[in-house]
Amino acid sequence: MPEDMAVALICEPGSPALMERRRYWSNEGILFEVSLSFYPGDRFPQTILVEREI
Repeated sequence: MPEDMAVALICEPGSPALMERRRYWSNEGILFEVSLSFYPGDRFPQTILVEREI
């Protein structure tokens, strides 16, 4: 866990964490948003189901 995020999330800097990076692209192939989310490793489990429709 990065130090600045640890302060905001009330956990120890350097402790285990999940960092999720998401990138959003337009239909034209232009990147228009990037988000970073940090989840402290000792707080909760996370399950993600991703399905793609073609």
